[in-house]
Amino acid sequence: MGDKVQDLREEMNRRQSTRARMLRAFKENHELTTRDLNKFGTGCSSRLFELRKEGHVIVSTYQSPGNYRYTYLGNKTED
Repeated sequence: MGDKVQDLREEMNRRQSTRARMLRAFKENHELTTRDLNKFGTGCSSRLFELRKEGHVIVSTYQSPGNYRYTYLGNKTED
């Protein structure tokens, strides 16, 4: 059972790390494309969902099949 707990902790840390890197990229660039997000690896849609759930406003705009532009507008809790 200890191995499962450790595996879960490692997975949560990895997700948080990816989410933190994505947020940093959004704050630096204000816009990312699907191609940009793919550089973070798999699960980017889940990380976007988590960021939005935390109050970050990220708007997606359709560009072409399979390609979106994501614009970061800030956090609902920030002034």
